[in-house]
Amino acid sequence: MLMKNEDKCLNGSKSALIYDEACLDILNTLPGQVTVAGQYAECVDCNYKTLCTLSVNESTSLLINTKYPMKMHFIFNDNVYCDWKEELFEHYRYGWNLSKDNCDLYIKQPADNEYLPILTAFIILFFFGTMWYMVKCIYKCTKNTAFMQRLYFSNGSVLQNDLGNTADNTPLVVESPPVAHKHPNRLKSIDVFRGLCIILMIFVNYGGGQYWFFKHSVWNGLTVTDLIFPWFIWVMGLSYSISLNKKLQRAVPRRQLIFLVLRRSFLLVILGFILNSHGKSVTLSALRFPGVLQHIGITYLLIGVVESLFTKRTLAEYEFGKFNIIKDILVAA
Repeated sequence: MLMKNEDKCLNGSKSALIYDEACLDILNTLPGQVTVAGQYAECVDCNYKTLCTLSVNESTSLLINTKYPMKMHFIFNDNVYCDWKEELFEHYRYGWNLSKDNCDLYIKQPADNEYLPILTAFIILFFFGTMWYMVKCIYKCTKNTAFMQRLYFSNGSVLQNDLGNTADNTPLVVESPPVAHKHPNRLKSIDVFRGLCIILMIFVNYGGGQYWFFKHSVWNGLTVTDLIFPWFIWVMGLSYSISLNKKLQRAVPRRQLIFLVLRRSFLLVILGFILNSHGKSVTLSALRFPGVLQHIGITYLLIGVVESLFTKRTLAEYEFGKFNIIKDILVAA
């Protein structure tokens, strides 16, 4: 439950504290022996555990895990006092004077804001994203201006030739349209949402900075980490519906669609097995078959086969960038 006291808090220095650790200094001001007990608020209907026992005017310092809110009280003469619930913050040093009249904690030594690093990271990413968008806009404007200048000078030379030689049948205006580059029709909102899911997935897999909302909920509750997998599955299903409708409009045979689903599902499952056994000497009996990619592969197989068999062919083209395609998919579902 609580960390063992490794003399981190007894020496009065907070430099030795790591993630999700705080110090709680307890002083017994009562005329008798007291027993301090506590438990995580996340642990529903769990019994309190004894943390320390203090004699008269004795003090101690406990190393507290701040990952979840704490519930604590002390027992004096077989009576329970000061049954409180508090959320302690990382690297803080708190004080608690045990008495019947005052049950409040007080801050003895504050710490830096634990959310400052992640706020700084988001500000930096926002700055670079804004700069990238501005560079793209400047490049497009410069490119269009250069094209208009070339078109203007080209038309001016044609006009001079026409005025100087009336027998010339060169047209006054020469149309030179820009070369059209075909870009695939994509829903940028889906691409952005998929990229956000992948960024969060990578960040969580590498520890998530040890922030509680970048970790799975232990028992009850919901964090951002618990939503990444459902988000990714939803995006995968929506993307497949869009791709399937376009393939059906091009009269792609259904057996070919099913074959593509089977191949992709097989590759996802095989890649999941490889990642689960990477760098390990694992026998077939000890190999872990469930995994993220395996779940995605099986889900893609079931949904893809059902959609490929029963989705109706449509002739109308969808308008990307609007809500028409999403509305039709939700209505069909």
